[in-house]
Amino acid sequence: MNAGDVELISKSILKPSSPTPQTHKTLKLSFFDQLVPPFYVPVIFFYPADKTRSPALAKTSDPAHISHRLKQSFSHALSLFSALAGKLDPENPAAVQCCDAGARFIETRVHAHLTDAIKDPDMENLIKYLPADPHSVIHESSLLAVQINFFDCGGIALGVCSSHQVTDGSSLVAFMLTWAEICLRGGQGQDRKFPQRAEFDLARHFPPRDPSDPGFSHSIYLKKENLVTKRLVFDREKLAALRRRAATRSGSKKVDHPTRVELVSAYIWKNVIEIGLAKNIQLSAAWHVLNLRPRVTSCKLKNVFGNCIMKKYIYSEGGGEPVFRNLVSKMGKGLREIDEEYVRKAGDGGYLDDLSKYFDLVGSGKIETCGFSSWCRFPVYDVDFGWGKPEWVCPASCPEKNFSFMMGAKDGEGIELWINMLESSYMHLENKFKLLGKEEI
Repeated sequence: MNAGDVELISKSILKPSSPTPQTHKTLKLSFFDQLVPPFYVPVIFFYPADKTRSPALAKTSDPAHISHRLKQSFSHALSLFSALAGKLDPENPAAVQCCDAGARFIETRVHAHLTDAIKDPDMENLIKYLPADPHSVIHESSLLAVQINFFDCGGIALGVCSSHQVTDGSSLVAFMLTWAEICLRGGQGQDRKFPQRAEFDLARHFPPRDPSDPGFSHSIYLKKENLVTKRLVFDREKLAALRRRAATRSGSKKVDHPTRVELVSAYIWKNVIEIGLAKNIQLSAAWHVLNLRPRVTSCKLKNVFGNCIMKKYIYSEGGGEPVFRNLVSKMGKGLREIDEEYVRKAGDGGYLDDLSKYFDLVGSGKIETCGFSSWCRFPVYDVDFGWGKPEWVCPASCPEKNFSFMMGAKDGEGIELWINMLESSYMHLENKFKLLGKEEI
């Protein structure tokens, strides 16, 4: 084996520790579940070798012991999230059969040091720590797959791929927190304080609809393009530079306390607009995947499982150099429009009109677009299986052009952004990024 190679140890299918009750054998998918493409939600947690272990995992230097604990707790966690051990219903595309089919569990040995894997990371290299290619359409029956990678140094990389058709980022993180807590404390979870149990009733709030509407089309996501996936780190200094440029100036719109996500999104959007203008494309759109749980309080969505998300499309048209401050203002205003009334109308079918409009514009070739998904507020660095919190958490984005995935930096202040672009477009962005903070945006 060469340095850095991943050697397969074992593959298995793990089932829930207890059977799913007959009353919960079918999970109806929601309107928002129907809209997501057949891709994975992928994420990798990196844990360095650590001599300080919890009493429950005192022997965690032994991969066999770690494997046993992880498998045991994984099965217990699946019993609380039975949909992840099920299958999509072949006769009803709006349902999951919670049949306890199980989830894939892969173990590997990595002939390298973990620090080498996370230093100047490259997505093409990171993908090997995942149980499936995150840029591929799901053809396998398992809705959840996990790969435990044991490094020669004692470090661990835990790669997870969950079907986006049944989970969004919040749902996957909820599962990971529960799995980690069971592993850390031991047992099945009785008489212990665990994260709030997921509620599997999203379809009650947003019932499925007729999938023949053009808004349900996934063809836009399946277009094959030669994209590169690159990482940009917006640290405190970079964010401060963006905030200065968004400050009030004569003749510009006032920008009141933009968030770091709004600043970074507007910065990427500005560069995408410039790329479009070079091709004489005047119209642009930026969209954000928004978590609806904190935005809807009239019904209980806080712990709901599934795709409790929707996209907000924000448009900009006009010639000339885009003004960063104006884009920040437009971005913030657009995102704040998503309130309970907006979501209610979306669930009644208004969202399909938004999707159809966007798909038509993209199909015309007369618009330049970019999209964003943020996990900046998700507690991914709290996923502790007993050997400490992760040193680094890395997403793997979906194969869509100009799509950016944001993850909060471990320090709680910065943003790590992974973006998919044509290589020529990324060169434009990279050159501008190197100058950020050194000259006008």
